[in-house]
Parts: sequence; C-alpha cells; structure tokens
Amino acid sequence: MGELTRRDLAAQLALARTQTRRAQTSQTPLSDTARHVMADLARESRLRRALHWRDAAREDFQREQATTSTTSLGQVRRTLTTRRTATADRRRSACAALARARCRLRQAPRRAPFP
Repeated sequence: MGELTRRDLAAQLALARTQTRRAQTSQTPLSDTARHVMADLARESRLRRALHWRDAAREDFQREQATTSTTSLGQVRRTLTTRRTATADRRRSACAALARARCRLRQAPRRAPFP
C-alpha cells in the first residue's frame, strides 16, 4: 500500500467503499481478503493524514517521482544545459538592449527643461 500515490490511494479507497456499499445493499458478506484490503487502505490513509504537511508533501513528491520518472541522467543533463543556455541567451540579449538604449540616450538631442 505504501507505493500508492495520493491519487491512487484515493481511487482505491473509493473503489473499496463502493464495493462495501454494494455488498451491504445485496446483503452479501465481504470476503476476508476484501476486509483486509479495506483495513490496509484505511490505515494507510490515516497514517498519511497524521503526517506533518511538509512530510506529507515530501512523501507525495517522492512517490510521484518514483511512479512517473522515466528520465535518464542524460536527459536531465540536456534539460539543465538547455535551461542554462536559454538563461544566458536572455541575459545577453537584455544586456545588448540596455547598451543600445544607453547609446540612443547619449545621441539624443538635449531638450530644454519645462518652464
């Protein structure tokens, strides 16, 4: 149960509750396995709710990373290099624009101050 993300845990709990309601309406007893799964899901949900918000966020982040991350070290390196290059390019273009603006200010004719 610990490997479930927050969304997966919520979906599993909803499914288990639906199955419990159906069993109650049809007056069919739940199997031992179903009861154990329900208890485990409820216990996991209680444990996660008892966590401090910062710990819960860290746990969620790590679970999400573990389930969705299929990136290699090379892909991460390429992404970081692209970001660094883009930042450097933006900085260079901003510096060039600033230099052009300063040059225009120096070349502009002086105006008389307002009376």
